[in-house]
Amino acid sequence: MAAEGPREPSAARAQKVFNVGFVYVLEPGKAPSGDLLSLHAELRDKVVEHWSHITGGRSHITTHVNRMADSPPDPHFCRDYGPCSVGEGDCDPGQCRAGLVCVDDVGPQYGLPAIYDVCEVPSGNMQGVPDPHLCRDYGPCGVGQGDCDPGQCGAGLVCVNDVGPQYGLPAIYDVCEVPSGSPAPAPDPDYCRDYGPCGVGQGDCDPGQCADGLVCAADVGPQYGLPAIYDVCEVPNG
Repeated sequence: MAAEGPREPSAARAQKVFNVGFVYVLEPGKAPSGDLLSLHAELRDKVVEHWSHITGGRSHITTHVNRMADSPPDPHFCRDYGPCSVGEGDCDPGQCRAGLVCVDDVGPQYGLPAIYDVCEVPSGNMQGVPDPHLCRDYGPCGVGQGDCDPGQCGAGLVCVNDVGPQYGLPAIYDVCEVPSGSPAPAPDPDYCRDYGPCGVGQGDCDPGQCADGLVCAADVGPQYGLPAIYDVCEVPNG
Protein backbone atom coordinates (compact mmCIF):
# COMPACT_ATOMS: atom_id res chain seq x y z
CA MET A 1 0.00 0.00 0.00
CA ALA A 2 2.88 2.34 0.77
CA ALA A 3 4.16 1.90 -2.79
CA GLU A 4 0.91 1.89 -4.77
CA GLY A 5 -1.56 3.63 -2.48
CA PRO A 6 -4.97 2.43 -1.25
CA ARG A 7 -6.79 -0.21 -3.26
CA GLU A 8 -9.23 1.26 -5.79
CA PRO A 9 -11.98 0.25 -5.73
CA SER A 10 -11.93 -0.72 -2.08
CA ALA A 11 -12.84 -4.25 -1.05
CA ALA A 12 -16.20 -2.97 0.17
CA ARG A 13 -17.06 -1.37 -3.18
CA ALA A 14 -15.46 -3.92 -5.50
CA GLN A 15 -17.62 -6.01 -7.80
CA LYS A 16 -18.91 -9.13 -6.05
CA VAL A 17 -21.08 -10.79 -8.68
CA PHE A 18 -19.77 -11.87 -12.08
CA ASN A 19 -21.31 -13.55 -15.12
CA VAL A 20 -19.20 -16.20 -16.87
CA GLY A 21 -19.93 -17.63 -20.29
CA PHE A 22 -19.10 -21.10 -21.63
CA VAL A 23 -18.65 -21.39 -25.40
CA TYR A 24 -19.16 -24.53 -27.46
CA VAL A 25 -16.79 -25.02 -30.39
CA LEU A 26 -18.31 -27.41 -32.92
CA GLU A 27 -17.74 -28.32 -36.53
CA PRO A 28 -19.93 -26.40 -39.00
CA GLY A 29 -23.40 -27.87 -39.32
CA LYS A 30 -23.21 -29.92 -36.13
CA ALA A 31 -25.29 -29.41 -32.97
CA PRO A 32 -24.26 -30.38 -29.42
CA SER A 33 -25.60 -33.73 -28.23
CA GLY A 34 -27.90 -34.09 -25.25
CA ASP A 35 -25.09 -35.77 -23.30
CA LEU A 36 -22.77 -32.86 -24.01
CA LEU A 37 -25.39 -30.33 -22.90
CA SER A 38 -25.94 -32.27 -19.68
CA LEU A 39 -22.19 -32.38 -19.02
CA HIS A 40 -21.99 -28.67 -19.74
CA ALA A 41 -24.74 -27.91 -17.21
CA GLU A 42 -23.02 -30.07 -14.59
CA LEU A 43 -19.69 -28.31 -15.12
CA ARG A 44 -21.32 -24.88 -14.91
CA ASP A 45 -22.92 -25.71 -11.57
CA LYS A 46 -19.64 -27.03 -10.18
CA VAL A 47 -17.80 -23.88 -11.24
CA VAL A 48 -20.40 -21.74 -9.45
CA GLU A 49 -20.08 -23.79 -6.25
CA HIS A 50 -16.26 -23.80 -6.40
CA TRP A 51 -16.07 -20.03 -6.89
CA SER A 52 -18.27 -19.40 -3.87
CA HIS A 53 -16.15 -21.82 -1.82
CA ILE A 54 -12.74 -20.36 -2.69
CA THR A 55 -13.95 -16.79 -2.06
CA GLY A 56 -15.45 -17.70 1.29
CA GLY A 57 -18.91 -16.76 0.06
CA ARG A 58 -17.86 -13.14 -0.50
CA SER A 59 -18.23 -13.34 -4.27
CA HIS A 60 -20.52 -15.20 -6.65
CA ILE A 61 -20.73 -15.97 -10.34
CA THR A 62 -23.63 -16.83 -12.59
CA THR A 63 -23.28 -18.95 -15.71
CA HIS A 64 -26.75 -19.06 -17.24
CA VAL A 65 -27.53 -17.36 -20.54
CA ASN A 66 -30.04 -14.53 -20.60
CA ARG A 67 -32.00 -13.79 -23.75
CA MET A 68 -31.33 -10.18 -24.72
CA ALA A 69 -34.41 -7.99 -24.81
CA ASP A 70 -33.91 -7.12 -28.49
CA SER A 71 -32.98 -10.62 -29.69
CA PRO A 72 -35.52 -12.55 -31.81
CA PRO A 73 -37.52 -15.30 -30.08
CA ASP A 74 -35.84 -18.69 -30.40
CA PRO A 75 -38.03 -21.84 -30.35
CA HIS A 76 -34.99 -23.89 -29.33
CA PHE A 77 -33.53 -21.48 -26.75
CA CYS A 78 -33.77 -23.76 -23.72
CA ARG A 79 -32.74 -26.80 -25.72
CA ASP A 80 -29.60 -25.11 -27.02
CA TYR A 81 -28.71 -22.81 -24.11
CA GLY A 82 -30.50 -24.33 -21.12
CA PRO A 83 -31.26 -25.16 -18.50
CA CYS A 84 -33.40 -22.03 -18.56
CA SER A 85 -34.14 -19.59 -15.75
CA VAL A 86 -37.45 -17.92 -14.83
CA GLY A 87 -38.98 -16.08 -17.78
CA GLU A 88 -36.91 -17.83 -20.45
CA GLY A 89 -38.25 -19.93 -23.30
CA ASP A 90 -39.31 -21.57 -25.51
CA CYS A 91 -38.91 -24.62 -23.27
CA ASP A 92 -39.90 -28.26 -23.10
CA PRO A 93 -40.20 -30.33 -19.90
CA GLY A 94 -36.80 -31.01 -18.38
CA GLN A 95 -35.17 -27.91 -19.90
CA CYS A 96 -35.71 -25.56 -16.91
CA ARG A 97 -33.41 -25.09 -13.95
CA ALA A 98 -34.01 -27.08 -10.76
CA GLY A 99 -37.16 -25.99 -8.92
CA LEU A 100 -38.79 -24.50 -12.04
CA VAL A 101 -41.43 -25.89 -14.39
CA CYS A 102 -42.08 -25.35 -18.10
CA VAL A 103 -45.50 -23.66 -18.37
CA ASP A 104 -47.43 -23.89 -21.64
CA ASP A 105 -48.42 -20.89 -23.76
CA VAL A 106 -47.46 -18.06 -21.37
CA GLY A 107 -45.06 -16.41 -23.79
CA PRO A 108 -46.93 -13.08 -23.99
CA GLN A 109 -46.34 -12.50 -20.26
CA TYR A 110 -42.61 -12.40 -21.06
CA GLY A 111 -42.62 -10.64 -24.43
CA LEU A 112 -42.55 -13.90 -26.38
CA PRO A 113 -44.98 -15.42 -28.95
CA ALA A 114 -48.32 -16.79 -27.69
CA ILE A 115 -47.38 -20.41 -28.33
CA TYR A 116 -44.13 -20.22 -26.38
CA ASP A 117 -43.72 -22.22 -23.18
CA VAL A 118 -41.71 -20.49 -20.45
CA CYS A 119 -39.88 -21.55 -17.28
CA GLU A 120 -41.62 -20.39 -14.12
CA VAL A 121 -41.70 -21.00 -10.38
CA PRO A 122 -44.47 -23.58 -9.70
CA SER A 123 -47.90 -21.96 -9.41
CA GLY A 124 -49.00 -21.23 -5.86
CA ASN A 125 -45.44 -21.18 -4.55
CA MET A 126 -43.53 -18.03 -5.39
CA GLN A 127 -40.21 -19.62 -4.71
CA GLY A 128 -40.85 -23.34 -5.15
CA VAL A 129 -38.58 -25.75 -3.28
CA PRO A 130 -36.30 -23.86 -0.86
CA ASP A 131 -33.03 -23.19 -2.64
CA PRO A 132 -29.98 -21.94 -0.71
CA HIS A 133 -28.60 -20.51 -3.96
CA LEU A 134 -31.82 -18.97 -5.35
CA CYS A 135 -30.68 -15.35 -5.34
CA ARG A 136 -27.16 -16.26 -6.44
CA ASP A 137 -28.39 -18.28 -9.44
CA TYR A 138 -31.63 -16.48 -10.35
CA GLY A 139 -31.23 -13.03 -8.78
CA PRO A 140 -31.50 -10.24 -8.18
CA CYS A 141 -34.27 -11.34 -5.80
CA GLY A 142 -37.46 -9.46 -4.99
CA VAL A 143 -39.17 -8.91 -1.65
CA GLY A 144 -39.69 -12.17 0.24
CA GLN A 145 -37.25 -14.23 -1.79
CA GLY A 146 -34.17 -16.05 -0.52
CA ASP A 147 -31.81 -17.51 0.49
CA CYS A 148 -29.80 -14.37 -0.28
CA ASP A 149 -26.40 -12.86 0.39
CA PRO A 150 -25.56 -9.13 0.36
CA GLY A 151 -25.71 -7.71 -3.16
CA GLN A 152 -28.16 -10.34 -4.46
CA CYS A 153 -31.40 -8.38 -3.86
CA GLY A 154 -33.14 -6.02 -6.26
CA ALA A 155 -32.59 -2.29 -6.20
CA GLY A 156 -33.61 -0.68 -2.92
CA LEU A 157 -33.77 -3.98 -0.99
CA VAL A 158 -31.51 -5.48 1.65
CA CYS A 159 -30.72 -9.09 2.57
CA VAL A 160 -32.02 -9.66 6.12
CA ASN A 161 -30.56 -12.50 8.18
CA ASP A 162 -32.55 -15.48 9.48
CA VAL A 163 -36.07 -14.28 8.66
CA GLY A 164 -36.94 -17.28 6.51
CA PRO A 165 -39.88 -18.50 8.65
CA GLN A 166 -41.72 -15.22 7.97
CA TYR A 167 -41.80 -16.26 4.32
CA GLY A 168 -42.30 -20.01 4.64
CA LEU A 169 -38.59 -20.76 4.34
CA PRO A 170 -36.09 -22.49 6.67
CA ALA A 171 -35.05 -20.64 9.83
CA ILE A 172 -31.48 -20.03 8.65
CA TYR A 173 -32.56 -18.44 5.36
CA ASP A 174 -31.81 -14.77 4.69
CA VAL A 175 -34.51 -12.96 2.70
CA CYS A 176 -34.71 -9.77 0.63
CA GLU A 177 -36.77 -7.02 2.28
CA VAL A 178 -37.39 -3.29 2.12
CA PRO A 179 -34.96 -1.64 4.61
CA SER A 180 -36.60 -1.38 8.04
CA GLY A 181 -37.59 2.16 8.97
CA SER A 182 -36.32 3.64 5.74
CA PRO A 183 -38.33 6.58 4.42
CA ALA A 184 -40.15 6.02 1.19
CA PRO A 185 -38.20 7.59 -1.67
CA ALA A 186 -39.80 10.25 -3.82
CA PRO A 187 -41.54 8.71 -6.85
CA ASP A 188 -39.11 8.46 -9.74
CA PRO A 189 -40.47 7.89 -13.28
CA ASP A 190 -37.06 6.54 -14.33
CA TYR A 191 -36.39 4.44 -11.23
CA CYS A 192 -36.22 1.00 -12.87
CA ARG A 193 -34.37 2.39 -15.87
CA ASP A 194 -31.68 3.93 -13.69
CA TYR A 195 -31.53 1.47 -10.77
CA GLY A 196 -33.07 -1.74 -12.11
CA PRO A 197 -33.74 -4.48 -12.58
CA CYS A 198 -36.55 -3.77 -10.13
CA GLY A 199 -38.01 -6.12 -7.53
CA VAL A 200 -41.64 -6.69 -6.56
CA GLY A 201 -43.49 -3.43 -5.80
CA GLN A 202 -40.92 -1.15 -7.41
CA GLY A 203 -41.51 1.32 -10.22
CA ASP A 204 -42.00 3.22 -12.40
CA CYS A 205 -41.01 0.48 -14.83
CA ASP A 206 -41.10 -0.35 -18.51
CA PRO A 207 -41.10 -3.87 -20.02
CA GLY A 208 -37.72 -5.52 -19.55
CA GLN A 209 -36.78 -3.47 -16.48
CA CYS A 210 -38.02 -5.96 -13.84
CA ALA A 211 -36.05 -8.81 -12.27
CA ASP A 212 -36.35 -12.28 -13.81
CA GLY A 213 -39.78 -13.82 -13.24
CA LEU A 214 -41.56 -10.49 -12.79
CA VAL A 215 -43.68 -8.44 -15.18
CA CYS A 216 -44.23 -4.70 -15.44
CA ALA A 217 -47.93 -4.18 -14.58
CA ALA A 218 -49.52 -1.02 -15.97
CA ASP A 219 -51.07 1.69 -13.79
CA VAL A 220 -50.98 -0.15 -10.46
CA GLY A 221 -48.94 2.49 -8.66
CA PRO A 222 -51.57 3.29 -5.98
CA GLN A 223 -51.35 -0.29 -4.71
CA TYR A 224 -47.74 0.45 -3.79
CA GLY A 225 -48.01 4.07 -2.65
CA LEU A 226 -46.99 5.45 -6.05
CA PRO A 227 -48.79 7.76 -8.52
CA ALA A 228 -51.75 6.32 -10.46
CA ILE A 229 -49.93 6.32 -13.79
CA TYR A 230 -46.96 4.38 -12.46
CA ASP A 231 -46.26 0.86 -13.73
CA VAL A 232 -44.87 -1.54 -11.10
CA CYS A 233 -43.02 -4.86 -11.10
CA GLU A 234 -45.17 -7.77 -9.94
CA VAL A 235 -45.27 -11.57 -9.94
CA PRO A 236 -47.32 -12.73 -12.98
CA ASN A 237 -50.90 -13.74 -12.21
CA GLY A 238 -51.40 -17.50 -12.14
